[in-house]
Amino acid sequence: MSEPAVSVVVVSYNRREQVRALLESINRGDLVPDEIIVVDNASRDGTVEMLERDFPGVRIIANRENFMGSHAVNQGIAAASGEFVYATADDNVVDPKCLSALRDAMAALPDAGLVAPVMYFFDEPERVWFAGCDVSMLTGLTRFFTDPPREGSVETACAPNCYMIRRSVLTSIGGQDVATFPFHHEEADWSFRAAKIGFRSYVAAGAREWHKTPAPKRRPLIGSGDFSIDDPDRAYFHARSRALLARRHANAGQRVAFFTVFFPATVAAYAAICAFSSRARLRTSWAFVRGAVAGLTMPLPDPPPPLLPS
Repeated sequence: MSEPAVSVVVVSYNRREQVRALLESINRGDLVPDEIIVVDNASRDGTVEMLERDFPGVRIIANRENFMGSHAVNQGIAAASGEFVYATADDNVVDPKCLSALRDAMAALPDAGLVAPVMYFFDEPERVWFAGCDVSMLTGLTRFFTDPPREGSVETACAPNCYMIRRSVLTSIGGQDVATFPFHHEEADWSFRAAKIGFRSYVAAGAREWHKTPAPKRRPLIGSGDFSIDDPDRAYFHARSRALLARRHANAGQRVAFFTVFFPATVAAYAAICAFSSRARLRTSWAFVRGAVAGLTMPLPDPPPPLLPS
């Protein structure tokens, strides 16, 4: 019996050498993907030219503008042909056994809609960044687990950054919801929608990946502490997505507690962090507040239609 086909989708934006390092790590793996697709969000650093020259077997989707993460992920998934699709950001390096471990876990877990690797900090390669998470619909906070599973696979609420997904789920619930979550919580929303039709999300112990994100000196006081406070646009969508995720997925009691107590408190806390810690300071802080208001007042879009034909 032949193994399920595996496609790889990489989303890139102005990280030419990081894309190169990622693709080289994939090519060193013990599983050769059936196809690799890079969706480039209008990079200006020569990423597309490098891919055309040095990776002629890679299929390139070159966007004329930066559509941000979820739109580009959907583009790559829609173009992929594999039963299992590994979607990844460009600032990662994978272990040689990562893709085969994810494929084996997906094949062994018929209820798995998504399987993610254990993710480590690239600069501290033995320190875990992500080994699963919990997203509280009561407080709106995400808690990352940093103790990797010793064997097998463990359930997670969702997974950021990189993961393998099952094509058949995409024919049922569609891809990431671009209209509602262009940035932040797009993966959580997808996993929650998959859970409603019986599919779960897992982390596979045997799959490892290294993420080029700064390693914090201490655990953040609130949430995962991992969002771009220096970028007003990202701060806006971060706040907006928090509200929209609760509006779509929290139950009635959770919504009351979240919107009357926890959401105002976290908006105030994060706006203060932006005001004192970001380069843009008040501009970023104000963007966060505007995003929170938009998340409360904008019409809630319907979930997207199926992304792929059945």
